[in-house]
Amino acid sequence: MHNLTILEKIWNTQKQNFDLLIYVPHHSIDKDFIKKVRETSKISLDYVSDDLLYKYMYHEADTWVVEVLESMKKYLEKSEFSIWILKVEIPRGFCDLNRPLELAIPEVFRDKSWDEIYLKAEKEIENVIQKSDFVFHFHSMNGFNPVEKSIFNENANSDFFKNHIEKVYSGSKRECTILTENVNWEYLTEKKFDKIFKEKFAENNLVLEENTAYRLVDHFPCTNIIRKHKSGFFEITKTAIATEKTKNNFDTNKIIFDEKKVEIYWKVLSEILLKYLKTKNN
Repeated sequence: MHNLTILEKIWNTQKQNFDLLIYVPHHSIDKDFIKKVRETSKISLDYVSDDLLYKYMYHEADTWVVEVLESMKKYLEKSEFSIWILKVEIPRGFCDLNRPLELAIPEVFRDKSWDEIYLKAEKEIENVIQKSDFVFHFHSMNGFNPVEKSIFNENANSDFFKNHIEKVYSGSKRECTILTENVNWEYLTEKKFDKIFKEKFAENNLVLEENTAYRLVDHFPCTNIIRKHKSGFFEITKTAIATEKTKNNFDTNKIIFDEKKVEIYWKVLSEILLKYLKTKNN
């Protein structure tokens, strides 16, 4: 397996702390983890193909976040700020670093080795985030709300994975969302940043909702980070950057991303981040 986390420099002015850390915990679609799931599974997955496990992993991943960032880098590296990206290289469908350990890994294949992976990555994440003055949590999500619960457990078979991929996220449409509050309506993220975010989206006629798809859950790792470090949290829907012909697919493996739409979002996100960095101390 590869590194569990990757820290990548966009631009560095040799400051001790990072002005901005862009945190991407869910982008990974590393096929090496499919082999590990098979090796540690407490049930037989012989009748579930690698292709189907990959499609499940892809469906659960925050796909195209890194591709958006690649374009943002070219814009952000011209600034005077110390900006870094932290990518977690563990597929969230198998081990979710935004969940506490007891909820992060499906019990059906969880063992000591998975716990070690989680704890090692968690430590690496903590070591980087403590150097960061501001953390931008960047995610993508399926463009439709779930219609049923779907848990990878001892009953998982080919039909489970096909249903999860094709039908679970087939409800009402979601819009791009910023998370600002927990389930008790306590405002946790950086208000100045959120204000800039909402203003920029409005200026560019982009739809943005607040806390509609999710809310921050206390004691989850991302919420703990936000409580300790100034943060913003954004989830772009995969449908927002998909081609018109593919944007309504419930199975995100069938989505084709539209380069022109991606360009709109990377430019707006870059402008938001730089405007905040330039004004955050005012």
